[in-house]
Amino acid sequence: MKLDDLKLVEFLEDSQVYSLVVNIESKHIVFIHNLLAKELDFHRDEIINQNLNKIMPETVCNLIFERIEKEIFFLEEGRLINKHGDSIPFKLFFNQTENENYLLIHAIKSKSIRDIPFKKKEFDIFNSIVNISRNLLVIINNNGKIIKSNSELEKVLGFTSKEIEGKYCWDFFVENDKKRIKDIFFKQIECQSKPFNFVSEIQTKSGKVVEISWYYSLICDNKNVEYIIATGINVSAQEKAIAEADKYNEVLETLLSVLRHDLQNDLVVIEGMIDIYLETGNKRLLHRALNAVNRGFLLIQRINILHETLSSTFYFETVSLKKIIEKIVSTYLAEPIEFSIHGDAEVNCDNLLLFALENIVTNAIKHGKANKIDFYIKKNTKSIILEIQNNGSKIDHSIKDNIFKKGFSSGEQSGSGLGLFLVKRILERYDATINVSSNNDGEVVFRVVFPLKKEKV
Repeated sequence: MKLDDLKLVEFLEDSQVYSLVVNIESKHIVFIHNLLAKELDFHRDEIINQNLNKIMPETVCNLIFERIEKEIFFLEEGRLINKHGDSIPFKLFFNQTENENYLLIHAIKSKSIRDIPFKKKEFDIFNSIVNISRNLLVIINNNGKIIKSNSELEKVLGFTSKEIEGKYCWDFFVENDKKRIKDIFFKQIECQSKPFNFVSEIQTKSGKVVEISWYYSLICDNKNVEYIIATGINVSAQEKAIAEADKYNEVLETLLSVLRHDLQNDLVVIEGMIDIYLETGNKRLLHRALNAVNRGFLLIQRINILHETLSSTFYFETVSLKKIIEKIVSTYLAEPIEFSIHGDAEVNCDNLLLFALENIVTNAIKHGKANKIDFYIKKNTKSIILEIQNNGSKIDHSIKDNIFKKGFSSGEQSGSGLGLFLVKRILERYDATINVSSNNDGEVVFRVVFPLKKEKV
């Protein structure tokens, strides 16, 4: 990417704000404002394409990249080096550009934002700096009023910038935490503390409570606090993402366990058939061995598809349940199994749903010895219900609550003890539930319930 492609460069060129842009991978300076170069007694051309260490102490450079990893985007006690080797104190504000290839650094030599001779264009630049932050970012005056907020904060709160700016910062915290936040705010101003961190809950426009980890820093003019800059991380979203990642990693590990188990079974069958063939010369045994080989190849192909699904960005599409079931049924056309499908409805899912439903069918045929399977698809105002009925071996009432647990085993019909656990985990991706029961005819019934997604108005 060329420097000309960066959105802020056209602003930076004309601005009176000291700024530079660094290539994150090489740490080479690709842009420096002419005023900043002069401040350091360099000609601009002496700095462009040079390593950042030419004008910044290595300790400061390392500290900036460490802070970025922690999602902290300012350094009050930053320093730059002039042409004569002198170390000059600057407040440094920094963030990655949208494409994450470059680091944008703004250096403020004065002690207060108000000392910078901002004109309209400079305010545009300042607004751009605030809004490229991927964290929540807010600037507060010494009375506690919000004077600037970024788009990320608007997304989380659900308020517009006009609704946020001009309000007291504690107005957005939950009711029983407002006094604590207010006390913290004025105590930090009174003590003029160094950057500090705390976790609190804020309330969105819709009434939802979100946990945020805040990092505050004071900007002073002489001995008076003028502004507080606060960056926030949505802890609730982080925890949810971590929990989702853990859950999907568990699914992947279980898939691999199923693969090892089923492939081992097929290899045992192949070995047994070949041994008997060598003794008897019965070629029908070779056909059974070949079928086991084909099953192994099909299993590996399916696992590869599932692995790609779990490794990619989660993307669900609207699919007909009936069509998914028809795909499963088509693989059993040569088998003496009677299938029927009643009704249809569309659900939001990915490739894993086919695997989950196929697993239920396979268990019924392979372990339950079923030769008749019926699918019933129903829809009401709140959910889509899929019932899978089979005439195979009954499931004892005492174990019905345990068959979806990882590692549960109950005789030969349980398989690896992972199949139905995996089915449950996959269905959780769609906020769906599953249970098992018996109908009046004594058939085994697996009941899957998909919540009906509300349409946006």
